[in-house]
Amino acid sequence: MRNKVIFIIIILSAASMFLSCRSDMTRAQRTAYKSEKRMKKENEKLVNDFHKHHYNIQPLETQAMIKNSKKRAKKLNKRRNFKRKRSKSCYGN
Repeated sequence: MRNKVIFIIIILSAASMFLSCRSDMTRAQRTAYKSEKRMKKENEKLVNDFHKHHYNIQPLETQAMIKNSKKRAKKLNKRRNFKRKRSKSCYGN
């Protein structure tokens, strides 16, 4: 009898944890999320355009040096194993 009560309590607590993570976003939250995502994309595009412009106005020797340093950095980063730590929130962010 006592084991059944403990088992039921455990099941109810687990179910309440899962249901608390299932809360849906409201319409305002979804639109805010979409607009924030769109703004981030636009900002990234602006930054990329700036970097391209900055690269293009450099002399050819400097462009070659930038290109070589990028290759070297890429090579070094491939050798390292960067393991990204994932958060354990309900939405998997």
